[in-house]
Amino acid sequence: MTASIWNPAATATVFDATSIPYLPAGTGAVSTYIANKLKERVSVKDFGAAGDGVTDDTSAIQLAVTYALSVSAVVEWPKGNYITSASINNFHLVKHEGSGILKRGSNSWVINGYSGSNYLYIATSGNDSNDGLSSSQPQKTVQSIFNALANWQDALLRNGVFYVVLAAGTYTEGLYISGLKSRNRIVVQGPDVGGSPNTPTAIIDGTSAAAQAGLYFAKGMYVQVQDVLCRNFTLSSVGYGVVVDALCDLYTKNVHATGNQYAGICGDDSSVVRVEGGKLNNNVFYGFRAHDNTDYTVGYHGSVSARTQIQNNGSAGIAILTGSQGHIDYCDLSTNHRNVMLQDNARVHILGSTFTGATIADVVADPTCSWYDDTATVNTFSSSPKFNNPMRSVTRAQMIKTSDSAYTQIPELSLTLIGGTTYSFEALVPVSCGAGGVSLALTASMAITALFAAGVVYNGATIVNAQETSSPSGAVGSYTGTATRVVISGTITPTVTGTFGLRFAQNASNVANSAVLVPASLVATVINGSTST
Repeated sequence: MTASIWNPAATATVFDATSIPYLPAGTGAVSTYIANKLKERVSVKDFGAAGDGVTDDTSAIQLAVTYALSVSAVVEWPKGNYITSASINNFHLVKHEGSGILKRGSNSWVINGYSGSNYLYIATSGNDSNDGLSSSQPQKTVQSIFNALANWQDALLRNGVFYVVLAAGTYTEGLYISGLKSRNRIVVQGPDVGGSPNTPTAIIDGTSAAAQAGLYFAKGMYVQVQDVLCRNFTLSSVGYGVVVDALCDLYTKNVHATGNQYAGICGDDSSVVRVEGGKLNNNVFYGFRAHDNTDYTVGYHGSVSARTQIQNNGSAGIAILTGSQGHIDYCDLSTNHRNVMLQDNARVHILGSTFTGATIADVVADPTCSWYDDTATVNTFSSSPKFNNPMRSVTRAQMIKTSDSAYTQIPELSLTLIGGTTYSFEALVPVSCGAGGVSLALTASMAITALFAAGVVYNGATIVNAQETSSPSGAVGSYTGTATRVVISGTITPTVTGTFGLRFAQNASNVANSAVLVPASLVATVINGSTST
């Protein structure tokens, strides 16, 4: 008797997976077919990937990704090291899972993001169709890279660190990304240039970009930017170099920002910003701006030898606004319109910083703000005042003169000035007058050490009279005839504390009414001395 040998190939029955039903366990489960279930996930090994750390798996991985994209499947990476030698088309457009590691040259991409560092590369010579997994296959724009990162949200929330690496060059596209959450900071970095204040060679230039900022992060993002220069973002008059908005956390190292419309670096809406080193100069409004309860340190990790430089900004070197609070440490602020400006319940602690050459003052603050000059680590202020507290008075009712050329104090238009302190002052007084015209004169209740005032009378856009005085009771805006406003400016140093204001009369007594309209205002600002403790 001859023994028969079982031949599986001869006896196997082939089943059509499209006709085999599949019903998951559990109440309410919906029946489908095995074929549909299998399409939900594909393994790179289904297409021949070895994952042995030796075999070039590029072709197999490309087949897996292409198929997964066509059926909206997840690509599964079993444990192993998968070698690739070329860019994988559409790599970031599918979802990936598993413990495998993709390797290309010296770079590794940890699929599950649990450990290690994942790098994405950008170069001006790159192409956004590349996967960016090595410097040899870079993408071209920061926006494209962050769009790719958005597909790795699950991995970002694990223990790994994700880097966006810019090669040296000038990039002409800005970035806006919102709501991308990560366990660790997403790091955007250019080539190492030897630390601050050396100029970065990775430049994001907004001259021709249809973008609001070089780098704009919003809604809870956790990021670090280092060795990057952002310049010339002026779109819609609100251009930024680097900005975070809505509960973000930003750390910058040697970031330079110049020529931007609104701010070099900005933190907004309860964000946290730490600025280490770098240079913020020649921005139209602010070098650094913190707004709406932002927590900040400008000069983070600073020291005598490692300083942040903030220069030549049009409104303020540093603007702290609307409940924001923090530190200015080891910064050099020079030749800004205001070196530091505080408004609306803002607070600052100043440590080891220098202030020189401000057009208005070193520190300008409204009465709701507070600041602390840390004398333990000496701060150096220039001849401008340490504290500049604008005072304002505004009229709330008209004042009318008829057949009356005698001066009378304008109600509410007076300020209390501190003896020995020099102020600049400006008055804007709208008027309505005919044949009797208008005359405004100064008034002071105290002795004056020094005073100069100049007044200009307008009839519409036409200047009809200009007048100067150095007398504390002198006329400084007088004209007989039709006028619409008087603008007065000057400086005053009272010898002792007293009140300072304006008086009003007809320049020539006439039955036609002459009136000071509302609102008329008088503002005085300290330019020498201090009203702060």
